[in-house]
Amino acid sequence: MKRDKNLRDLSSDHHHALRLTRKINHAIRDNDNISVLIKQVREIFDNELSVHFDLEEKSILPELEKIGEHKLVKRTLDDHLKLRQLVDKLEEPGNLLMFSKILKEHVKFEEQELFEACQNKLEPEVMESIGRICNR
Repeated sequence: MKRDKNLRDLSSDHHHALRLTRKINHAIRDNDNISVLIKQVREIFDNELSVHFDLEEKSILPELEKIGEHKLVKRTLDDHLKLRQLVDKLEEPGNLLMFSKILKEHVKFEEQELFEACQNKLEPEVMESIGRICNR
């Protein structure tokens, strides 16, 4: 699927997020220094994922809300909240794996549903506005 230029940086962030999920899954499988990985995940979350979520919440979601895409907006916000809550509890059994699973599903949802809705339903000038906010 060809990604609109105004969503490309956000889409690129998704590739980084998927790499993180693979790293988490491999580390858990290999029982490979999980405490160091948890620290890395928190740093990536604070410096990248949280910023990504904020950009979407500030630019894309209000525009989709305006055109009645309430389910997409709610799902996005719910996922963001779950991930924000999990990142604070990664040491608890199962939470690192759950974080990875939800993040992977969330990326898939955004690429296949959220971004497709943006590209198909938002006016070009709205997409350009999103691009001005989100492209770095």
